[in-house]
Amino acid sequence: MSKWTQKGEAPYGFELDSEGTVFKSYVEQAILKFIQENKSKLSLSNLAKGLNLKGFETRNGKPWDRHSIRRALKSLEKGKDFQSSARFSSSG
Repeated sequence: MSKWTQKGEAPYGFELDSEGTVFKSYVEQAILKFIQENKSKLSLSNLAKGLNLKGFETRNGKPWDRHSIRRALKSLEKGKDFQSSARFSSSG
């Protein structure tokens, strides 16, 4: 298992438990996959509409909009760095 050593929330697509252990959020991973597969074909607003029609909500339980899509995409870049760096340490 890995521990989150940074301040704030884990990148979109990951969650923290009460002890700071990092694990993948499969719902958020599915949302990110939908965004990645469709971002070249759809506007941010239409991506949001698609997620809302599928019944997905943001982490805060709100409907998606173009701003939340943009934040998820930025967090996706952070998540790539997160996965490939030593920003979290293995518990022993």
